[in-house]
Amino acid sequence: MSTKGHFSIKDKAKVRLFGHEEILRALERQMKEGSLGHAYLFYGDEGIGKATCAKLLAYALETGAFEETPSPLLDAYVLLPEEGEATIGVDAARFVKGFLFQKPLKSPRRTIIIPDANLLTSEAQSALLKIVEEPPASALIIFVAEDPQILLSPLRSRVRQMYFRRMPKKEIEKLLVKEYGIAQKEAEGRAALSFGRLGRALRTEGKQEKAEEEDCRMFLERSILTLWRRDKKRYAGLLRKLLWRESLIARYNVNMNLQKKAIQELLQTTV
Repeated sequence: MSTKGHFSIKDKAKVRLFGHEEILRALERQMKEGSLGHAYLFYGDEGIGKATCAKLLAYALETGAFEETPSPLLDAYVLLPEEGEATIGVDAARFVKGFLFQKPLKSPRRTIIIPDANLLTSEAQSALLKIVEEPPASALIIFVAEDPQILLSPLRSRVRQMYFRRMPKKEIEKLLVKEYGIAQKEAEGRAALSFGRLGRALRTEGKQEKAEEEDCRMFLERSILTLWRRDKKRYAGLLRKLLWRESLIARYNVNMNLQKKAIQELLQTTV
């Protein structure tokens, strides 16, 4: 297992988090009270700030503040798939165990962040469950996912879950203008296409997405919201499939026209 997962922000934009102040306050309070858990699941839509919050918590544990440092952290590791691999398997889980059972160098916790917990295989989750059930006193694992259901029930039941909400469009507009220096008109356009996700608004870089991509994303978004409002329990299985499609589109370079056709066929055969 390589050490490429150790993270530094020397070559990245400043790590910032907006819209989730309540979560940051809760984590800060738990740190001060000594009640911080050993395993968390940060969940919510893609581009909402979950992984950023996980990284800021690692910074806070090591430096005492929820902000970036100019140097790499010594006691935190971001677990990603090995190069060329599409999943995170049991070998990675064994690495996690070895990492967490080492004594921290500077922080009170050795922290593992898994920003793509949906890529964990069942075998890897089972191995991680054993660590979560009997963690070292200095261990912290943060799973990051869009849908909490991606974790197997035994593992999901043993982690503290924190939900990251979407942000109002107006709030995103204000942040784009005030914090990122984006012109008002452009900020309005980005916010309108963000679906409440600041990360998505920032990734557009002032350019309109291709028509077919935006058409597919908006169609998928409307479908999810319609089914959710209609009967979220009845359509729970279908909603999970659509959310998976949403994650696929967000993460990979896929054919948007084919994706839209697949979504339409799925809706026609299910609804």
